[in-house]
Parts: sequence; C-alpha cells; structure tokens
Amino acid sequence: MRMQLSLYGLGAALAMALPQAWAQDAAPTPATPMIGVRMIPADNMAADTDVVESPLQLVGHKEIVPTGHQYYGPIAGRPGFGLPGCRVVQPYQFFGRVEYLLWDVKDVGLPPLEATIPARFIVTPFRRTIATDGTITDVPLASQNVDALIHISPTVPGAAGLDQTERSGGRVTLGYMIDPLCETTVSFSYFRLENWSVDFAAAGTTPLEVSTNFVNEIVTLQPDGPPTVETDPIEFSMTSDATALGSLKTRFWGAELYGQRRLMRLFGAVIYVGGGLRYVDLNEDLTLSQAVELTVTPNPGALGTVVLETDPTTVVFSEVVSTENRFIGLEVGTTVEYRKCGFFVSGTAKVAVGGNRQEVLLAENATGNLPQGDGAVIALVLPQNIGEHSRTRLSAVPELTALIGYEFGPQFRAFVGVNLIYLTNAVRPGNVFTSTGVSTNVMFRDAEASASQTRSSFLWGDEDFWARGLLVGGEFRY
Repeated sequence: MRMQLSLYGLGAALAMALPQAWAQDAAPTPATPMIGVRMIPADNMAADTDVVESPLQLVGHKEIVPTGHQYYGPIAGRPGFGLPGCRVVQPYQFFGRVEYLLWDVKDVGLPPLEATIPARFIVTPFRRTIATDGTITDVPLASQNVDALIHISPTVPGAAGLDQTERSGGRVTLGYMIDPLCETTVSFSYFRLENWSVDFAAAGTTPLEVSTNFVNEIVTLQPDGPPTVETDPIEFSMTSDATALGSLKTRFWGAELYGQRRLMRLFGAVIYVGGGLRYVDLNEDLTLSQAVELTVTPNPGALGTVVLETDPTTVVFSEVVSTENRFIGLEVGTTVEYRKCGFFVSGTAKVAVGGNRQEVLLAENATGNLPQGDGAVIALVLPQNIGEHSRTRLSAVPELTALIGYEFGPQFRAFVGVNLIYLTNAVRPGNVFTSTGVSTNVMFRDAEASASQTRSSFLWGDEDFWARGLLVGGEFRY
C-alpha cells in the first residue's frame, strides 16, 4: 500500500514537472542567446568540428536570433559556437575585403641609348708652293664630299636600374560561402597599382679629333734642282653635343577567381586548400627623345679646309619601346590560419602556371637637316624592327601573403601584413635589344676605309619581375 502511494506521488510530481519543462523549451527567456540556433547532430560532423562544452561559453552575446535563422559568433577565439555535440551554421554567406597596398617593384634597366648620325663633310685640300725667296702661295685643289658616320652614346645615370620607388595601390575581394558551415568559399579579387612614370635625362659634349686620307701638297722650289714634294694629312676637330630625355610609364594590375575549402585542423590551426584562375598584366612604355648637334672646328694654322655641308648638322629623333605581358594560368594554393582570443595570424602561398603573351611595339621618327635625308639616322630602333612583335612563353606567378589581425566581432576584422607577387619570363624595355659590332665602309677620296661602330638590334629577352610590400585592410561579412 505504501509503495503504491509512493508511485502515485512520483507520477504526480512528474506530471507537474514535465509541462513546465516543455513550456520553458517552447518559450525561452530573451536572456538566453541559444534561441533559434540551428544545430547539426554530432553524428553528421567531421572529426575536427568545433564544439562547446558548456552553455556558459555563450555568456556575453546579446543578439537574439529568431527561430529558424542561423547565427554566428566567436567562442574562445573560434569562428563558431553551438550547443554540446553540435556545430553552428553561420548566417553570413557573403564577405568582402578591401586592402591598401604599398608595394615596391623591381627596377627596370634601360637599353643602350645609341645612335649613328650621318654627316657630310666638304674637304678642300691645298697645294702650297714655297719659292726660293720664301714666298708662299696656296692654291685650293678640287673639293670632294665625304660621308661619315658619327656614333653617339649618351650615358644616363642609373641606367642599369631606374629606381621605381614605392607605389600605392588597392585590392578588392568579393566572395560567397557556398555551404552553411562556411567550409567552402569562392571569391573574385582585383588589384591595381597606380600608374606611374619615371623621367630621366642625359647630356654630354664629345670632342673628336678626326684624321682623313686627304692630304695637302707642299711643294718647295729648289734653286739648283727639282722641287721637293711633301704631303700633309688634313685633320680637324668635331664636337658632338647630345641631349637625351626619356620617361618610363608602368601599369600593373591583375585579377583572380579563387575557391577554397577547409581541409583540416592541426595543432589548433585551420588549414585550407584551394585553386582557381589568375590573370596578371604588366605594361611598360619607354619614350626616348634625343637631340644631336655636330659642329666642325678647323685646327688653328692647318692647311686645307673641312666644313660640314650643313653646319651645324642637327638631328632630333624620338623612339618608343612598349612592352606588355598578359599572363593567364591555373592556380593552386593553401592557407593556414590560427586564432586566439580574437587575434589571428595567417599565411597563404599560391602559384599559378600558364601562358604569358609577350608583345613589343617599336616606333621611331627622326627629323633634321641631313643631306642624306632623315631616314639615314640609325638609332636604337632600326627600320627593319619597327612594328609589333609577339610571342607566348610559359610563365609562373607565385604569391606569398602573411597577415596578423584582430576580429572585432562576427562581421568585421582588420589586419596588416606583407605580400609578394612574382612573374617569371617577363619582357621589359631593357631586355629586347642587343649591341653588335658593325663594319661600315667610308670612301675617302680614292681609298675606301673601314670604320667600326656599335649598333643595337632587336632581340627577345626574358627576366623576372616582382612587386612586394605592405598591405592594410579589413574584411566584413554580411
């Protein structure tokens, strides 16, 4: 009988307690931040899933999420929270990132600023007769035109590597979290450095002492015999004044379509792997303008005359060397990120391999008062090389990024870091020319003399390009 009464009492107590518990579950108080949290059963979770051991870890969250919605919030420095044995689904499926870039780029060398200017000299030898009484009589002989080639090569300080200095830029990234657990994301990013220009100048005066095959005849009359005849080579001085002005304009930008997935958790760090498509564009325009003036100064007391047919001879010529690299390739990468107490550090390594379309545009224009015509100027860009040249090379674009930052909440975090991007097998204005020795025949009166000069010609060349520096940015989710 007593046992029956005890069972009846226990049943009544349970009957009164269970409805109260059901009522509490159906209408939680606003102070409980677990309302509406969508949970995933433990048997559906991966082995590395974040879990919470006690609801006490939710203390401090004031946001109440309506039933049926998703919720995101940090717990103990981790990206998500939930109930024991459950993982939380995050509500923010879109994310964006804005970065300010301050990058230093690899210097560019200049091609040899060489030019060959044709000059036409009028040489008039003399016959000097010395009588027995010392009287001197000078008689001009037939004048002849002499075409010669004058080689100039002004030197630009720092031509081996024009300092590009630091350049500002920006990068914008927009992304989407494909799955509710945010383990798989896809993003599109675009970066660009400011267009910049580096100006340079060179000037110099080159004195030349010129000796020709032309000779003056010196006849000395003898009182009691035949006259003696001697020859005197015609020499003169020439001055070459050259001025070179130039500028190098550079544009560097790129875009990337990238997807990544969470791979595993190792020693408290989360490891992601990804892949995608990358495009990089590097364009450099080199503009050169050179002015040359040739003048002749006869040696004092010299016999015979040498003058330029057009004195002074002036030439102004401009040249354009434009190079462009357009790389597109497939990319793979990995990211390791560690979080603790709201702070995080991450490192990313990527490499893209693909084709680099190289294009070179060469143009040249010369004006002056040359008797041979403006086309006689042989400058950096030879007539046979004027126009467009293109080819495709296999290239790689590695990129390294290291960040440190702080999460201010579930929707925003800020960071600073360093970044390096590299392009192999790039064509640049300084590596598409080669200097070769050329022999030129010049006619001096009755004999032909050979003169050697240096001439630049177009030749494909490759070099690596890099940009590196600091970045500051923020990431937001919505």
